[in-house]
Amino acid sequence: MKKLIIAAGALVLASAPAFADGAFDGFYAGVDGLYSNTKIDGEKDGSFSGRVNAGYGKTYSKIYLGGEGNLDFSGFDMSVGGEKIKKDLGYGATGRLGYEFSPRYLGYGLVGYERADIEVGGSKETFNGIRFGAGVETKVQDNISVRTEVSQSRLKNDDVTIKDLKSTVGLAIRF
Repeated sequence: MKKLIIAAGALVLASAPAFADGAFDGFYAGVDGLYSNTKIDGEKDGSFSGRVNAGYGKTYSKIYLGGEGNLDFSGFDMSVGGEKIKKDLGYGATGRLGYEFSPRYLGYGLVGYERADIEVGGSKETFNGIRFGAGVETKVQDNISVRTEVSQSRLKNDDVTIKDLKSTVGLAIRF
């Protein structure tokens, strides 16, 4: 999965500039506020946290291809079977495939890899998994856009699986 994401990112970056520029083309960085609905072994928890992201995208005849890296701060803090489980930090790489409906609106799907440092019963463990979802991005200025997104992460470590449904609202600045 990592090799596929890296290959897709390299393809986007190496593509010829002969195609017409789209409104969402180029490098960007952003911040998101997010609400997570986390489920572990039947137990649920809701929490608010933040995310920073950076990426690159290019439009080819209204089809958008992009890649993005993200860093999630904090997250859930819950007890499952009498054991405390707390997410400290998460990060990942995601591919975005979308359609530019107009110079102001971009709809996209996303799939990628996510990794998280999670404290389980006092010891820190690493969980890995897949993230998938969909979103809409709207231009508010030439280089500023707002976006909303819904995604789900499925993280696993040994016999523990975490399902994390995230709803985000964010701001991106293009360079």
